[in-house]
Amino acid sequence: MGGPKGYGLALMVDILAGMLSGSKYGQEVKTFHQHRGPTGVGVCCMAIDVERFMPVREFRRLVQSYVASIRGSRKAKGISRIYLPGEIEFEREKTSSAEGIELNPGTVKDLNELLERVRSPLRLN
Repeated sequence: MGGPKGYGLALMVDILAGMLSGSKYGQEVKTFHQHRGPTGVGVCCMAIDVERFMPVREFRRLVQSYVASIRGSRKAKGISRIYLPGEIEFEREKTSSAEGIELNPGTVKDLNELLERVRSPLRLN
């Protein structure tokens, strides 16, 4: 997301989730991609009374129509589905709950070494 609208949205998120919450903002926020201590990322939660704008039933219909239009968009070559934000994580959580959490071999090795160090009889396969 770029351009003036993206910049404005990023600025508002920074002000609400950073400044207003007492967390870091702007260049003070550290990246998630390199583990170097706390990131300083804050959060902002809002409650909106939809009924003050329109009937909830109408709002749901509009959202469902919007989602259908997004899903019906032309897909890039090799892409079979368009996901909405959070859907991949939601599906991964459902799979993990049913089948267990998938860990890469390096993580399993590290965890088993920690378990051994603390003299736990438990081991991951």
